[in-house]
Amino acid sequence: MNATAIDLSGGGQPAGRPLVGREEVRSAPSPDAARGSAAQWVPSALVLVVIIAVSLVPGWDPGLPGPRHLPHAVAYAAWMVTILVLAQRRSGTRPGVMVAAAVGLAFLVITIGGLLELAQGVVHRDVEALDVAADAAGVAAALAAWLILRTVRALGSR
Repeated sequence: MNATAIDLSGGGQPAGRPLVGREEVRSAPSPDAARGSAAQWVPSALVLVVIIAVSLVPGWDPGLPGPRHLPHAVAYAAWMVTILVLAQRRSGTRPGVMVAAAVGLAFLVITIGGLLELAQGVVHRDVEALDVAADAAGVAAALAAWLILRTVRALGSR
């Protein structure tokens, strides 16, 4: 099968130029596809907005029973799950790339948690390293659960 590139400026007619290696030319997404793609970000964005709002409200204390740092772990685990679900949908069938991206995303989420913790000092709240540790624990738990489920699913499909 001889694949050729599509000249997008010429109404979608083949340009006659063969594709080299993994080069692929795609047409622009339809407006419906773009809306669907943007809608996939909503859960992750909502969790992030809640995390930012709760992190930067001066003097806010949830008054929840149990360990004081547990809400941090739960919130960041929830955010990481929404990110992993979205990344999984968008990655297709590239498992090695997906795992590397997931680890990179985990570090990014933890970094954002650390920056939000530092920003709490600006709004006259305590800046605590244990809060960032709890954020990291939540992210690590979500990542570990995702990796385990992914492995179990892969072994089950053999």
